[in-house]
Parts: sequence; structure tokens; C-alpha cells
Amino acid sequence: MSMSLLETAAIRAVFFFALILILIGGCACSLGTGASRAESIAKSRAPAAGIPSRTPARLPSAKVWNLEPTADGFQWVAPGGGAVCKFAGVSGVDNTQLTRKGQDVNVVPDKYATWPAWAEAQNSRLKSWGFNAAGMYSSSYMNPPNYPASGLPVEVVFQISGHATRDDGTFYHCKSLNWNYGTSMVCGATFYNEKGNGGGNADVFDTSCDSGGGYAGAVKTDVASTTTGFPCPNCGLPAVANMEFITTEEADNLYGLDNQYNHEDFGYDIAAQSPMQTVSPNGYAYPNATLDAKIALRDWLAYTYGCVNPVGGGIGTPIAAGDDIYPSSAYCGSANAASALGALNTAWGTSYTTWSTSDSGGEAGIKAGRYSAYGKGTGMLDENGSHVASAAAQASCGTIMVLKSWTARPQIETDLHNFVAYFAQTYAQKMSAAWAQSAVQPHPPIFDPIYDGPDYVYKAVAPYFDGIWINPAGASASSGYVDSATDLQRIIADASVTGGKSEPIIVGDYSLAQPDSPWSAYPTASWASTQQGRGNMMASWWASAIHQQDANGKYVVVGLEHWGLYDQANEHANLGLVTTDHDNAYDGSADIANGEARNYGDVITPIKTFLTAGICDPHAAR
Repeated sequence: MSMSLLETAAIRAVFFFALILILIGGCACSLGTGASRAESIAKSRAPAAGIPSRTPARLPSAKVWNLEPTADGFQWVAPGGGAVCKFAGVSGVDNTQLTRKGQDVNVVPDKYATWPAWAEAQNSRLKSWGFNAAGMYSSSYMNPPNYPASGLPVEVVFQISGHATRDDGTFYHCKSLNWNYGTSMVCGATFYNEKGNGGGNADVFDTSCDSGGGYAGAVKTDVASTTTGFPCPNCGLPAVANMEFITTEEADNLYGLDNQYNHEDFGYDIAAQSPMQTVSPNGYAYPNATLDAKIALRDWLAYTYGCVNPVGGGIGTPIAAGDDIYPSSAYCGSANAASALGALNTAWGTSYTTWSTSDSGGEAGIKAGRYSAYGKGTGMLDENGSHVASAAAQASCGTIMVLKSWTARPQIETDLHNFVAYFAQTYAQKMSAAWAQSAVQPHPPIFDPIYDGPDYVYKAVAPYFDGIWINPAGASASSGYVDSATDLQRIIADASVTGGKSEPIIVGDYSLAQPDSPWSAYPTASWASTQQGRGNMMASWWASAIHQQDANGKYVVVGLEHWGLYDQANEHANLGLVTTDHDNAYDGSADIANGEARNYGDVITPIKTFLTAGICDPHAAR
């Protein structure tokens, strides 16, 4: 998506109300708490009352695209009828890269008389190559003044969580969890630090942003403003009938959830972060300085180890006065709170003296921005990573990742991963509720972008979305940034429920052949050394991907998407199917005769051959 090349490569990058999603690992029955917590944890992970899970496909509507089940999988159905078996799209059908300094800045009017004429030409290009849609970030193409009369359906990215964390304009001021590491957080200096608006992972437990509406209010407001309606008529969005599906986010805004291969462990990020965040990356002063994700982790751990909400059971708080998330009526009692703290200390090998902070100002001081015990106090909220990360991990911060053993005791990692699953489910529930509002009905299918996240994340979010947009292992340096069938199979197994819901999947790729492009002077990991080789590898990968089945025998890969139409000029990267310096397609016409510095190869022919041969599920094979 719209990110740097290294991030593009390395960052890659509801139904069944009775469904119970069991957290991976994390039974506390051997920790001396007196009883197994597995059943209670499972109940805490079930869809909350009033928060709808999504059905396997949206109900038929003459107004919007639908993703409808078939005997073997799914098919896309256009508003006026007519089925399409797979989405085949190209991202970035847009002029941003084309018109950057040093590129084809005068493409209009030198090559195309107007921008609508440019859009029509891209429409013809995509159709002739076998693509049937314009993918994410195709703003210049889908903008109503440019959108062709016979335009392809589009994928629209709403960037909802990114908007939630922005503090400019009329946005919502929710806190970001990839920020505020400071000098006291162990290994914080080595982690991704979002320094601009709308980046990093939003704190989905934030209760004070959006003028007290919290994260839940922010996403509801962003999805459907009562003053603009849906889709926003002045936001450059196409008519709803032209949207094939909606992607909820820029995937970078799910930084903590979307990559298990190259991102730091999100559980550590939350556990080791200060409970106080006074300002945003741009200097916005938060009226409430409490970082609620850390409060939520504290409450969840207390519950896991025996501190149960006396009002109906489930998660409460070990703080008599209540906290940002739960009222005082949810206090589990001093005896239960003390017992749970002792059980946590036994399991983790820690010696926390309180579930709160040893700072004299307490949690009121944190909220007011007067807290100073981070990394120095003895409370659970004072944790800065020094007690949870092993000595080896503290000496080599790059090991603090999901697939590596980095904790002082294995139970710490188990518990933190279970909490991240709870965090992911909370995110999905609130996002699903935003799209369930009557103001945004009807709408096309809703997909969530999670490149190649941990198993527990897919299990947690799948019930709440119509599908998931992924880039399986494309972010892994160990794979050479080439997409992995093994990782695709893993994600399919995580997202679908055996005997229950089959989760639709759209597979994105970020392939490039840097040596055979105008960017050869900027070496980076490439799928292939030539455009022809890149096209052959893309066709081979796609052929493998579209025929993957889940445990229910369903063909769940419902779409393919390539980033992007044009090379990523700002990052000197050959991600495109067309050059940015002269708008030449990599089909043999990107050559010296057409203004290029060299003659480049043909990526288009293998793609076209594959797509036009038919990409429907092989029903006959079954």
C-alpha cells in the first residue's frame, strides 16, 4: 500500500453468535489460581452482545456488489446481476507516481488531452490485460469527474483507523501505540516510531478520543457522517454501485497486527509502554493522558489470573475506584485482586507490588499527565520491558518478535499473545459495529487488510469481516519477499472455521524486477531479474493461490491484486506494470524508441495469458 519500498517489502507490505474463539495457549490452570480459566477466557472472546458478526456473504441487493457463496466457494455478483468468479485488480490506478518531479509530469496534455482521457486509457489498458477491477488507491481513476462511462468496478480504502489517530483538521485524536516509546522503554529506540498523522496502530481501547466517544465512536463517525451521508458525495468516491468492495484500512494502521515476520511483538509493545501519553506525534495535548491499551492489558491479566467482574462475570478491574475502561462496580474485590497478582507474579517471575502504579499520584496522576514512575516503580503499570524481556532479548532487541522466544518466562509470551488476540477481536467488533450502522446500508463487502499476521489475529478478526486482504509472507526477508503458498495455506486455515464459516481471501502481491527497469541503479530484493521472469512468476503464483481450499473444501481465494499500475517513483522501485518516466507499459513498448533509457522486458504477456485463460475455481476437478 502507500508506504516506502522497504516498508512495502518488509512491512507487508459477522455469523455464528455462539461461535467461541479459544485463545491460543494461555490456560492458567497450572498457575495456582485454583481453577482453569479456559472457559471464562473463551466467553470473553465470544462476540459481544449487540456487536454483529458478519454473514458469509451479504444479502442480495440490486444496489451493491455482493460476494455470494457457491457450492464450492464464492462468486462476485454485480448490482445489476451477472457473476464474476474472481476479483482481478491493479492498485494505484492514480497519477501520484506519474506526476512526481522527474517523471512524466506533463503526461496531460502531452500524451492525454485531459485526465478523463487518461482514465479512459487506463481503463482500456486494464481490460486488455485481463484485469476486471481497479484496486486500492485508484483515486484519480475513480474520482467522479474522471471515472469512465464504462469504468471497471473499484476497491475503496477508507483508512478508518488512520483517521482515528489523526489530530489535524476535524479528526479524532485517538492515541497511537507506535509512538511515545521514550528513552525508558527497553528496546523502544529500535522499534517503528510513527512520527506523522494517521500512522501506527490505533489504541482500540481509547475511551477519551472523539470528544469522549472513544475509538468506537471515532470509527462510527468516520464511516458515516450524518452531514455527508454514504458514500461521502464530496470525498471523491464513486457511486456505491461501482464499489466492488471496501478495504477498511491502510494496512500500516494495523502495524501491531499485520506482520509476524518483521514487526516487533505487539504484546511487548503494549506491556512495555508507558501508561501515560501526554501528546501526539504532532504535539496535540491529550486531555486524558492515560494509554488505555495498557489499562486494558492490566485488567485482562487480572481477570485471567482470577480477578473476575462480580457483575455478570468476565473482565473487570482490580482497582477499587474503577479505571478508564471499567467502573468501580466492576471491581473484583481486594482478596481476588491480591490473589490474582500473586498468581501473575508466580507465572511471570515478577514481583509487582500492585496492579496499578507505585507512583504517589496513582492512576489519577497518569490521567492528568503527572506520572513519573515509568521504569522505576514497582507496579504492573510501571513495567518498561525490563522484567518481561529476557536478558538476551534486551541485548538483541531484534529478537522481540512473535516467532522468536524473547520473554524471561514462556508464560509471559503466551499471555501477551492471548491479549493481542483479545485486542484484535475488540478492534474487529468495533469496526464491524461501525459498518452495521443503518446510515451506511447497503454497502458492498468489507475486507480487512492483514498482510501476514499471527495465527491468533486471523482467528480473532475473521468472524467480523466479509473477507481479509493478505500478502502471505511477502514481507518476510527469509522468503526473499516472494509470496508463499505455505503462508497462504496457514492464513486460510486460521481464518476459516472447520464445519463453519469459510473466510474469503484476496491475495495481494508486490512483485518487482528491479534490474530490468529504470530503477536498476537502486538494488533491492526482487522476484526476478527480468520483466518476463516477473510475469512468469506472478502467473505461477496466482495459479497456485486461486485454487487453495480451506478445511471445508471451499475455494476461498476470491481475488488477486497487484501493487501497482505505475512504478513507485518516490521509492525508486519497479513495482508497476507501467513506467512513470514516459507512461510506457512493460509490454515491450518500454524501450529506447519510446523515450526510455534502455529496452525493458515484457511482464504483461504472461499476466494477460493467465488472466484471459480463465481464473474460475476448478469445479470439474472436484
